[in-house]
Amino acid sequence: MRAGRRWHIVVRVRTAYAAIWEHERSPSHVGQVELSEDALRLHDRSRQHPDDRRVELPDIAGVRVADAATRLADLKTLVLDLRNGSQLRIAALGLGAAAELHALLSELLLR
Repeated sequence: MRAGRRWHIVVRVRTAYAAIWEHERSPSHVGQVELSEDALRLHDRSRQHPDDRRVELPDIAGVRVADAATRLADLKTLVLDLRNGSQLRIAALGLGAAAELHALLSELLLR
């Protein structure tokens, strides 16, 4: 490396996850969850239960890990407590995906 030249390593955090989710007692959905700086988007393009919803981050009162009894498909599941009193449960698929989504959501909610 030449003097005066600096190399930068850019680490990009994955912001889209394959997931299962359920809002209150509605049917479970399978699709993609996308996290941005201001919202969480959920996309299910299936013919049986299509769902395309956007949850603004200020509408999320809190996020926590579900206990074993309320998991989706026996997967590590996040519970989003919404300010309107309802709950959204999300199980992000993939090794470490739920933990990563939990950490990112928690950080964004603290801003």
